[in-house]
Amino acid sequence: MEIIDFSKRNSIINKYMAEMRDKNYQNNRLLFRNNIMRVGELIAYELSKTLDYEERDVQTPLGTAKVNVPTDKVVLGTIFRAGAYISNVMKRVSKTTQKPYAILTLESREATCEAMLFNREYEAVMKKSPQLLEPGAIALAEGQVNIEDDGERKKMRLTLNKLVPLDKATELYTSKITLNIDEKDATPEKLSGLMSMCARHKGPADVHIGIRLDSGECVFFNRHGLSVHAVPKVVDFLYEEFGKDAVAFRPIRERPQPRQRMEFYSD
Repeated sequence: MEIIDFSKRNSIINKYMAEMRDKNYQNNRLLFRNNIMRVGELIAYELSKTLDYEERDVQTPLGTAKVNVPTDKVVLGTIFRAGAYISNVMKRVSKTTQKPYAILTLESREATCEAMLFNREYEAVMKKSPQLLEPGAIALAEGQVNIEDDGERKKMRLTLNKLVPLDKATELYTSKITLNIDEKDATPEKLSGLMSMCARHKGPADVHIGIRLDSGECVFFNRHGLSVHAVPKVVDFLYEEFGKDAVAFRPIRERPQPRQRMEFYSD
């Protein structure tokens, strides 16, 4: 399988992504949606280069032209990961397996979407965060997007792999922490406290430190093996010692894994 990472090479997608991330640009919903469509089209164009093609004859007004057309049957397996407001929860029991599952309604300012939480994931949520299966909860949802076509219209439905409290997102998905601090704040006491905190809560998130010198230069360094688990205690420590504006959490960039096994339920 080939992985295409658009962040590693420059293209017009950079412009669209910059606009979508701009806090002022996001207020214009139409432009935001248009950019999402543009990025999707460019991604599809890039993926089309990896398909298999065959030559066919096409009859034109002037004669016959030979054209290469794709032979692959394309199936989209889009992965979804975002914060969501849960406006409705329907808890059901499968007649086939006698196991519980849930149908959730995820809502935004613009639209709603149905999401399936099958038994395995349902049991995990009930064990760790049962409050998420109540209307009004806000959660981080991750899963696979499925498009259902009933002949009259297409409907999007999510199959959830994970459903976790939104306040756990930093802890679960941070892969890198960057500290941008002034020289006056880079005291031996504060840096020693940072090292001690990382030692007590060692985890997967690498810690990179940038120090802005009084001369205007900036020095970056990452001490070998300096990493931490971004639990609330660590986050509070960083905010208290260095300020919220100095701390940046970088999310995991790996593509979430799609659900390997599909379960079917009938009401």
